[in-house]
Amino acid sequence: MKFNKKIFLISSSLVVSSAMVAGIGTYVLVASNKNNEDVNLIKSLKFEVNPEANEEFSENEKKSDYNNGIITTTKPKKFDISNHFASEYTYSSFYVSSSDNEPTLVSDNSFWNNIKNKYSYNANKYFTLLNIDKDLSLVDFENKYNFYYHSYANDFEGKLYLRVYLEDKEDKLVKEGKTLTERKVNWKFVDFIMEGFKKYSGENDELLQKTDDYNNNQHQFSISTYTRNQFLKGDLNIDGGWNSISDLLDLNNNKNELLPTRKLDSNDAIKKAYLSISRILSFYKSNNIFGKTKSKYIIDDSKPIYFEQDSSNSNLLTMNYYIKKFVPNAKYSDSEELTTSKEIKINQMQKLTFNTLYFELKKFAEKIKISVNSNTPINETIPSINSPLFISSQANTTGYTNTKNGYYKEFNLFLDSTEEEINNFNNLYELKYYKRSSIDIFSELDFSKSTSNTFDKTPLLEIKQNEGKAKYAYSINKKGSNVNFLGVFEVSGFKEKQ
Repeated sequence: MKFNKKIFLISSSLVVSSAMVAGIGTYVLVASNKNNEDVNLIKSLKFEVNPEANEEFSENEKKSDYNNGIITTTKPKKFDISNHFASEYTYSSFYVSSSDNEPTLVSDNSFWNNIKNKYSYNANKYFTLLNIDKDLSLVDFENKYNFYYHSYANDFEGKLYLRVYLEDKEDKLVKEGKTLTERKVNWKFVDFIMEGFKKYSGENDELLQKTDDYNNNQHQFSISTYTRNQFLKGDLNIDGGWNSISDLLDLNNNKNELLPTRKLDSNDAIKKAYLSISRILSFYKSNNIFGKTKSKYIIDDSKPIYFEQDSSNSNLLTMNYYIKKFVPNAKYSDSEELTTSKEIKINQMQKLTFNTLYFELKKFAEKIKISVNSNTPINETIPSINSPLFISSQANTTGYTNTKNGYYKEFNLFLDSTEEEINNFNNLYELKYYKRSSIDIFSELDFSKSTSNTFDKTPLLEIKQNEGKAKYAYSINKKGSNVNFLGVFEVSGFKEKQ
């Protein structure tokens, strides 16, 4: 196959208008390279729209091309940057960790890589970087340099910045096989800018205020460990414990340490409310979304938030709150990264209803049993830290149930119910022994405090050798959730210490 080696953009001035811009400058990280001839030549390249670029067909347009078994051809539309936000083209050819300052950035070593080429058969799909008069592109320098790319967007000014990094292939750090992060200190770079992209008119732009791509489930609201422990105290009849979801709520509007149930006005009250929420509930403040398909959102803790309890299901709480959206807002600097975004306050209040789950799990507690295996009697065993011995290994568990977190040969932990309910339970929930740690609730209670650290990493809570009894902990988890119900059972029938 033969290709025309003529530069394919020779007539680009007849096609491209809004994107005819040149490099806007260079900054050399190594002082001795300030007058680098190659850098000056690369500065002469023009960052432009590929005149052969076409718009992508929508899914509906693709479907319409195939009608009643007859394939029709729809003439493609010319690619027009005024129909696109610059943030649609923010890519880095090397890994850059996600951040709020670059919410749409994607690490992709292929998107910009072919912008170095001259000819149409291997050019970048949308953009070019050429000096037509000098028959020059980055490919003319690739024997000497490795190229890396990082693009930035300003969606309020309709600008796309392309930073092209040059790495000398003979550089000492390259020869020593150092990482990109270590080698970057010796890179040179040239910056280019393209204007004319679609842009927002301001913070209240109707399009900017849309939240169609916001998924509130990604905050993963649930009760915190602190709240679970408060419920456990209630279950064990310890002073200060909680016994219902209502105990989380400031129903009388006078307890700052609980969840607010009315819209607060003062900044001080709002600040205190968020401190309480962070203690009582577990959640991700940000939706942790970066990339092209969805916007990056975060809960706006400068604005009011309050909760309502469902009248028909006490396990359900509805949170009323506000969010902010991160929008790329790069500002040019020849000495720093162009990583800047603007936080846009969404005017519409959001609603999120979530199941606290705790009492859904608790309803099974009465049916959780522990039986003593007939082939391992305990009536000749005085209970102690290592007797019975808790086995963390998953080997040799045949004949035992609910052993994911370990087991005792002497006991069997199970849900005492019908086969149908047990099957349904196993599909949705997980029952297992709860292994204590030095930071959990049991270390704060009256379970042998003087030796509490000795019991860590086992379900053992308390030993009553004179009575031949011991207490153990178990947990019920809903699969796919981080909420667990903690229960305590007492085993009697051990040999009493005389």
